[in-house]
Amino acid sequence: MKGCLALAVVAGILKGSWNASFNPKVSWCVVGDDLDYHYAWMLFQVYAAAINCVLCVYWAGGPSNVKYVVTHVPVSTILLLVFFSALWGVGSILFGLSCKIAGVGLGTNL
Repeated sequence: MKGCLALAVVAGILKGSWNASFNPKVSWCVVGDDLDYHYAWMLFQVYAAAINCVLCVYWAGGPSNVKYVVTHVPVSTILLLVFFSALWGVGSILFGLSCKIAGVGLGTNL
């Protein structure tokens, strides 16, 4: 039970740090009245690379297991993974643009 509560607190802190970057008073991603979505996208990608990749490799059993899986997967599967990852990146950029156009409150809910 305590572990679940700690996980919820960590998730809340990470969610708050993401939204804090859009706060005009903090001035991380908002310059004047304009949101520069490139900065928000960069922060999102840094979070993804720094946290998710390390957790995924650890979850998979370490780098040796990841290398074994990658060498035994068909090339077509890896190409599909790269293609859908590129689509995910385009979606991330368009998310930042939607926050710029519709505002953070509406952009994150769409």
